[in-house]
Amino acid sequence: MDMHSMPPIVQYLLEKNWMGQGIHDLFVDLEHILSNTQFLLTAEANADRLRKFLDDGNLTTVVGYSLWLAFFTYAVDFLFTLIWNYTDIFLTAISLSLANMFKQFNKDLRMTAINVSNENTVSYWRKKRELYNKLSLFAKTVDDKISHLVLISFAVNLYFICIQLLHSIQPLTSLLRVAYFCGSFGHILFRTCSVCFAATSIYEHSKGSLSVLYSVPPEQFNSEDNALFYWRKKRELYNRLSQLAMSVEDKMSGLVLISFATNLYFICIQLLNSIQPLESFLRVAYFCGSFGHLLFRTISVCFAATSIYEHSKESLPILYSVPPEQFNREVQRLIHQMTSETLALTGCKFFTVTRSLMLTIAGTIVTYEVVLVQFSGKSDESAK
Repeated sequence: MDMHSMPPIVQYLLEKNWMGQGIHDLFVDLEHILSNTQFLLTAEANADRLRKFLDDGNLTTVVGYSLWLAFFTYAVDFLFTLIWNYTDIFLTAISLSLANMFKQFNKDLRMTAINVSNENTVSYWRKKRELYNKLSLFAKTVDDKISHLVLISFAVNLYFICIQLLHSIQPLTSLLRVAYFCGSFGHILFRTCSVCFAATSIYEHSKGSLSVLYSVPPEQFNSEDNALFYWRKKRELYNRLSQLAMSVEDKMSGLVLISFATNLYFICIQLLNSIQPLESFLRVAYFCGSFGHLLFRTISVCFAATSIYEHSKESLPILYSVPPEQFNREVQRLIHQMTSETLALTGCKFFTVTRSLMLTIAGTIVTYEVVLVQFSGKSDESAK
C-alpha cells in the first residue's frame, strides 16, 4: 500500500506534515484545558475548588495534603502530559522522513530506469543498489534508536483510549463535559492514526521500487561480469539500509513496547468507562474526545511504524522482473535479503509493527468491549 491508496485526508496530512503538527498542537492544548476545566467545575459546591483541583488522591493519602506539594504534583503531571503528546509528533516526523527517503529513491528509479542505455546499465544499477542498501541500513539504525519510543507511544495511546472508553459509559451532565469528551477522544484518535500512518509509510515506500526492478528490459543487461558488478552494488546499498534500520529498531524497541502497552491500557480503561452512564454533556464530550484521541494516536503510530517494513520490500517486484540474461547471484542474494529480512520497528522483539498488528489490536479492543458489556449486563441483573 502506498500513499495514493490512503484516504485523501491522510495523504494531505502526510504531505503537509507541518499542518498536521499544528492541528495536533492545538488539540493538545485544547484537550488539557478542557480536562482541567471540567474537573474544576465539577468539584463539590461546598468544597474549596482550588484544593479539589490540585488534590491528588493517591499522593495525599500517603503524605497528606499541602498546597506546595499539590502544585508540584500538578506541574509534574503537566510536564509528563507534554512529553506524552510530543512523543507522537517526534515519531511521526521520524517516520515520514524515513518514508520520504525511500519514496525519493523509488521515484528516481522509476524515472531513470527506462532511459538507461545498455552501455551504462551496469554502473546505473550498481549505484541504485548501493543507495538502497544505505537507506535500508539507515532505517534499521533509526528503528534501533526509537523503537522504545514507539512502544511507549502506542502503549500510552491505547491506555488513554481505554480511559476514554471507560468514561463513555458515564452520563455527561453538561455541555462542557460533552465538549471535552468529544475533543479529547477525537484528539487521541487523530494522533494515534497519524503516527500509525506515518510509520507504516516507511515499510510501504521501501518496497515501492520492486515493480520497476521486475520490469527491467533484457537489453539493459550486459555481460555477466557487468551485471554482477551492478547488482553487487545494489545489494551492498540495501545491506547498509538494512543494517541502519536494524540499528534504529534495536535502540527504539523498548519505546515501541511501552507505546503500544500504554496505548492499549488507556484504550481498555476508556472501554471500561464506556459501560458507565454518562450523566452530563461534558462527560460525553470528554469521553468522545479522549477516546477518539487515543484511537487516533495509536493508529497513527501503527501506520508510521508499519511504513518502514512496507517500504523495505518495495524493490522486490523490480528484482523479480530481471530477465534471465541479466540474472546472477548478486540479484539472487538481494532478493533473498529483501524477502528474508524483516525491517520494521519491534516492541523489544515481542511483536513487529505491521498492518496485521493493527488488526490484532482492534480485535483485542473489540473482545474487551464485549466482555465488559457482558459483565455489565450481569451486574445489572444482580442489582435487580
